[in-house]
Amino acid sequence: DHKKNGREYLKAWYESHNGTFPLPKYLEKGFHLKVGEYTVKGFIDRIDPRDGGVEIIDYKTGRAKTERTADFEQLFIYALAARETLHDDVRRLSYLYLEGNTTVSAEPDEKKLAKVKSQLVETIEQIQSSDFHATPSPQVCSRCDYNTICEFSKARRL
Repeated sequence: DHKKNGREYLKAWYESHNGTFPLPKYLEKGFHLKVGEYTVKGFIDRIDPRDGGVEIIDYKTGRAKTERTADFEQLFIYALAARETLHDDVRRLSYLYLEGNTTVSAEPDEKKLAKVKSQLVETIEQIQSSDFHATPSPQVCSRCDYNTICEFSKARRL
């Protein structure tokens, strides 16, 4: 069983919907989100109308996660951007995994949105002050591109 490339996954996903697509409100929508004194720039893959508001969709080509294991931080940043720059009422956040045609979704949560916004400011300030601390662990280090040269690496070496 050989792996399909992203284009083949997208084609299979498209064909599986058999023309029953909602008309998107935006595709590849750029944004400039003001967070404190900083501006974050990005692009949202897709925004669809949903229940009087919108659903933010981010396409993924890797293996599908579950609602429990998916990290929705990226989508919460997109929700902040859609709310504050596009003035949209975000009703749903979804990762669409093209491999296996799987969608994993979450509801935007006010407490989580506020937490992500403050973490975003902290991260920007750390980047500006070059305040980076290694956070080694076997799981993190095994996926890191620099695990063979990093002095803090906890990746298992062969």
